[in-house]
Amino acid sequence: MILENLLFIKFINSFGLLMNTFQKTKYFYFIFLLSSSVAFAQPFKFGWITDLHIGSKNADADLLAVVNDINLKKEVSFVVATGDISESGKAEDLKNAKQILDKLNVPYYIIPGNHDTKWSESGAKVFSELWNDDKFILNFSNTLLVGLNTGISWRGGGGHVAPEDLHWLDSLFSTVPDEKEILFFVHHQLDKEVDNWFRVTNILAKKNVKEIFVGHGHSNRVYNFNRLPGVMGRSTLTAKGKSWGYTLVDDQVDSLFFFEITNDSLYKKWNSIGKQNSIDYSQVDSTDFENYSANILWQKDLQSTLVAPVTT
Repeated sequence: MILENLLFIKFINSFGLLMNTFQKTKYFYFIFLLSSSVAFAQPFKFGWITDLHIGSKNADADLLAVVNDINLKKEVSFVVATGDISESGKAEDLKNAKQILDKLNVPYYIIPGNHDTKWSESGAKVFSELWNDDKFILNFSNTLLVGLNTGISWRGGGGHVAPEDLHWLDSLFSTVPDEKEILFFVHHQLDKEVDNWFRVTNILAKKNVKEIFVGHGHSNRVYNFNRLPGVMGRSTLTAKGKSWGYTLVDDQVDSLFFFEITNDSLYKKWNSIGKQNSIDYSQVDSTDFENYSANILWQKDLQSTLVAPVTT
C-alpha cells in the first residue's frame, strides 16, 4: 500500500511538472503569435466603395450591381464605404442603402459624408443608429483600419472633425505599437475641405499611417496631405453613361495597389504606392497664416461650416 502511494505521488508530481511545462510553452506560443502578427503581415484585398448617393436616380441599381460583383470575388475579405451613402440624408434612403449593403457576403465598415449630415432630418442620428456608430476600427492581419466622420450636421458641404473624435483618435493611437501599419478613412480630403485638417494629420503623423482614403470628389486621384500619402476613389454611380464601379485594394507587404472594377470585370490598375518607412512630416498648429509680403485679395472664414466656433 505504501509503495502504491509513493508511486501515485510520483505520478502526480510528474504530471504537475508536465502541465507546468505545457502552460509555459502555451504562454510562449501565445506571445509568439502576438508578436508574429506584427512581424509577419499577410497580404489581403478589400473592396472600397464611396459616394453611393442612394436616393438619386439609379443609385440603388448601381450599388446593387457593385454588391453583386464584390460577392463574386472570393479574394475580397471585407468592404469599406467612405461616405455620401445617401443623397440627402433621409432616413428612408439610408435604410435602403443598408438593405442593399447587408447583401454583401463579407463584413463592411462605414462612415458618413456631408450628404448624410448636412440635410439630415435627425441630425445624423439615424446613421449612427443604423450602423451603431459613425466611425469604425478594424484589426486585420498586421493592419489597423480606422474610419472617422468629417460631416457636419445641418451645415454646409465642408468638413470638420469634432473635438471628441480627435480625442478618441489620439487615445486610440496611444495604444497602437509604432510598427503597426494603419490605413485611415474619411470622406473629405484632409486639406482646405476640412477646416481643422491639421489637427487630424498631426495625430496621424505620430504613427505608421500608410495611406489616407477619401471620397467626396467622385474620381480616382492621388493626394499628398501635408506629406502624408492620400488617395481618392471613384463613386459607385454610373459615370457619364459608362458604368457603375468601385475600387479593389490589394495590400501587399511592401506596397498598396488600386484597381478600378466596372461592368467589364477587368482589373484596371490606376495607382500603386510603396509603403514608406518614415515620413518627413511638419507639424501645423494653425491655419491662420500671415503673409506680410502680399495683399489679401480674397479670404474665407473657415468657421463658416461649423455649428459653433472652434475653441482650443
